Amino acid sequence: MECFSFCSHLCDSCTFNNYDMYLPEDKYRKVSLTYALHKKRCNEYLNFLIILADKDYIKGCMGKSYFDYIDPDEFPGNLVILNKNELELEENKKYIIDGTVTLRKLYIQLPKEQLYVDASKYEERLLNSITAEFIRVISTLKPLKIRLKIYNQNNSEVKFNLNTTATFNNVEVGSGFDNEQTNNSNSKKEWLLTFTNNKHKIDMRCFLEDLSFYYLPKRSDWNDLIRSRVKIGMNTARHVYEHTIENGIDAAFLSKMKMWNVECKYKKYRYENLIFEYDIEYYHVTI
Repeated sequence: MECFSFCSHLCDSCTFNNYDMYLPEDKYRKVSLTYALHKKRCNEYLNFLIILADKDYIKGCMGKSYFDYIDPDEFPGNLVILNKNELELEENKKYIIDGTVTLRKLYIQLPKEQLYVDASKYEERLLNSITAEFIRVISTLKPLKIRLKIYNQNNSEVKFNLNTTATFNNVEVGSGFDNEQTNNSNSKKEWLLTFTNNKHKIDMRCFLEDLSFYYLPKRSDWNDLIRSRVKIGMNTARHVYEHTIENGIDAAFLSKMKMWNVECKYKKYRYENLIFEYDIEYYHVTI
């Protein structure tokens, strides 16, 4: 599984034992945001997919086919193997693959999008997905601007795309600048997002009614940011986290892929220990 180490820098008064900001659930009862989001949590495992051709199921002189040699127990998650000719069957339409299907290639499913992507692009696409949702969370809290800096301590090539001309929660977002700095020890990418038409009252119900919030129930630190904004009216915040990877895809697993002739260009080192730093400035609004 993906493991994220977070650190939110706000102030001492932003730490709460209980979140008593309540939302109306019905006429007679109220429910806290923390409790409601907690109920949406679920355990996650990596889902893998390999597509084979008809010939891969033909048994050879040893009485085994190529399919027989692939051991699902060697995978740090759930493995599905499909015949390319069976992809169009109704029961297999849930396996949505990004791009052109390639035989004997390892695909990993993005948990939010339920989309299988090339293993070499998984970490990149996952980071983009998480970052986009975090910005959606902050945009709900009526920001004036967000300054995002990404520090890469590995001095490796990292593909990260931030859509700086997007719309979040019907709020227009513009990019002040897109800056990249590199030296011998690490590199830094920097964006400034500015928000317009964002002075309305904060509507807390969207955190429960908007089904596109997938990561929020699993992120207590994101809840801390919401809490500090709506309970004490923080007008600025800093949020920092370090991206670490503990998903079981290691050298031994990659060696198995090579032995089975399964294409897997997963490069864990490129995305480990990336540091995301957000400086947030909010509009002054009422709850």
